[in-house]
Amino acid sequence: MHIRCYTCNTCIAAYTSHVATELRQGRRLADVLTECGLTNMCCRIAYTTDPLLYENTKAYGAVDTLVDDVGTRMFQEVKSVRTLSCTTGAVVEEIMPPTSPS
Repeated sequence: MHIRCYTCNTCIAAYTSHVATELRQGRRLADVLTECGLTNMCCRIAYTTDPLLYENTKAYGAVDTLVDDVGTRMFQEVKSVRTLSCTTGAVVEEIMPPTSPS
């Protein structure tokens, strides 16, 4: 878990156990983050893009999850993988997974 938001330096790791408890009770992630005071988009991105988020949330089902009120969704299906340049931000490589025959 990230300890602080990289953009605004808000402490976000302090809410990990509270968020996990609330998610187990069936609450939406967006509502829990708002309740914790993590309302800045940079904090929400830092929280939801944690490398261990998959491990922490895989028990909650394989459904698409609405993250906030503006419609950001966390999709459970990988549609493509991109490699971005750290210096330019341009897409260096894009890999599309094979499609299964219908």
